[in-house]
Amino acid sequence: MNHSLRRTGRTTRMLREALGKALEGRTVIVMGWRDYDSQCLMRHLWDMPELGRVPHSLHFTRREIRVGLRGTILFKSASLSPDFHWEPEPRLAGFGPETPIFIDHHTHEMKWEDDAAKARKEREDRRAKK
Repeated sequence: MNHSLRRTGRTTRMLREALGKALEGRTVIVMGWRDYDSQCLMRHLWDMPELGRVPHSLHFTRREIRVGLRGTILFKSASLSPDFHWEPEPRLAGFGPETPIFIDHHTHEMKWEDDAAKARKEREDRRAKK
């Protein structure tokens, strides 16, 4: 992890953009790495002052925030969701390609760390078989 990028506002900017799309009446998906990370992202958005200025009703459940009349922000876990596909571009089964998916930078970092760990394990297993 590059610690020089900590506290630079990447997550806040991402959540602002997700909120903007939801205010347009769209369903958007915000991906955290684990369930805990998704919940932290949801709390982060809930505490943002921008959410307090939303002109219509807000509805909050364990997995989503409904914004305005039709917008919804769904919070999902990339590591626990078997229906989430990274390649060729991020998508979640059951949602069309027009559904915006916002992936937190921490989630990207954890995915690549997880992939690297799996690759190391595969190399070690191949060496052990020789």
